[in-house]
Formats: sequence, structure tokens, C-alpha cells
Amino acid sequence: SNIYAGQLWFNYNLARSTNLSQFFVSLYGEAGAGTLDEGTAFEEDLPAGFYWGAGLGLVKKFYVNRLHLGLEALGSYANYSFAGTNAYDEDWEWKLATIGLTLNGNLEIALGYDVNLGGGVSYRLFAPSSDWTYIFSGDEQNMSQWGDIPELDFGGLGFQVYLTWSLPSLSYDPLAAARGAIGH
Repeated sequence: SNIYAGQLWFNYNLARSTNLSQFFVSLYGEAGAGTLDEGTAFEEDLPAGFYWGAGLGLVKKFYVNRLHLGLEALGSYANYSFAGTNAYDEDWEWKLATIGLTLNGNLEIALGYDVNLGGGVSYRLFAPSSDWTYIFSGDEQNMSQWGDIPELDFGGLGFQVYLTWSLPSLSYDPLAAARGAIGH
């Protein structure tokens, strides 16, 4: 099965605080949809499901003229669910959530001072999970206790094509302001 998602990333340059050039903390959110291959629930084909995820981690960028290589390591959260209505007009939903590690490598070319075009490859390390929650008519049941529940694995290879726009620099350093507020 495949999930197709759009992502929104926010990076904050930690260079002033760490004395490491082009070193960032990164936060991302993503949402998309996908289907489970050969899946059925109660003799019915499964509908397409909704996926969303988020992550937080560190990024190091290496520049050579207009090109840069970025390496990222992020803790990630993934959530997938699908829902429907049975023949008796009763609503049902299956959902599963888990955490893992995302490793990204990307290559960008600077198109201008604040715009980059890039592409990348990611590998997600998630343990397969069968910790599904089933909701029927408002009642939740943990399905991991059942014997023959299919596993969902958010891990694997991913590809990205993206455009980066860098916002203007802040007139102050939020980390320095936070340190000043706590007396350091």
C-alpha cells in the first residue's frame, strides 16, 4: 500500500546558539491519504484512509556554491484511520497510531536568495504495529488482543520533490531571549 501526503516544514537555524553553521531544529506536519492492499473488514472492501503525521528533529546542511546537501534525523508520529457505514446505517472506524524515526537526505539548488528547489529520499524506521482501535457506534475496542489482525508498517522508502522559501530573518534571537528570561 502507498500513502501520498503533503508536508509543511519549519526550520530554525541554531547556528548562533551552537556555533555550528547551517544546523537547524526542524518541525514538520503532513497529511494525506492511501489505501490498504487486499484489505477487507467484515466482508467489505476498505475505503481509502486518512493519514496524518508530525515530527521533530535536527538538520545539518552542507553548502557548495548554489548546491546543498541536507541530512536530517527526526522523531516521527504517524496516524492512519479509515471509516464507513454498514448496511444497517451504523458508523464504524479503524485507527492506528505509532512512533518511529525518519532519516532524510536531500539535495537542493538555490534558485534565488530565498528560494531553493530540492529533491530527497527518506527512510522511515517504524516497527510494524497491529495495535488497531475499532470504533463502532461510539464504543472503542482495542483490537490488538484479537489473533488475526493485519499489521500496518509506516516504515520504508519515500521520495520528495519540494520548493523551499526562506522567511526573512527575525530581528531577535528567540533562544537568546528565552535564556535571558530564565537568567542565563
